[in-house]
Amino acid sequence: MCMAEAGLGQGAEAMRCCERAVELLPVSREAAAGPLYLYVLARTQARLGQEAAAFATLDRMFGVPGFYNETWLERDPGFPALRKEPSFAAHFQGWSLRKGDCAARPPGAP
Repeated sequence: MCMAEAGLGQGAEAMRCCERAVELLPVSREAAAGPLYLYVLARTQARLGQEAAAFATLDRMFGVPGFYNETWLERDPGFPALRKEPSFAAHFQGWSLRKGDCAARPPGAP
């Protein structure tokens, strides 16, 4: 629904929907679906031209264990705006190095 609303030019409603989904099923409570909702939120943010927010959401998603893979972002048609950003390569490398390792990092470490 979020992506459909974003495609129809209803950006505010799309963001409200996605943010609500992340709020209702956070990763801390729903380890299986939580990262997926973060992925959809990031995809919606990217579609709406909110690249910095999308990168921040993906950084958050890759900080928890999950089934996702950073290679998806290279192929997903929902992220062309992010792939054009000069910082995409650095983010991509960081995601491949740290995905799901938040429990292994000491508190306060990047």
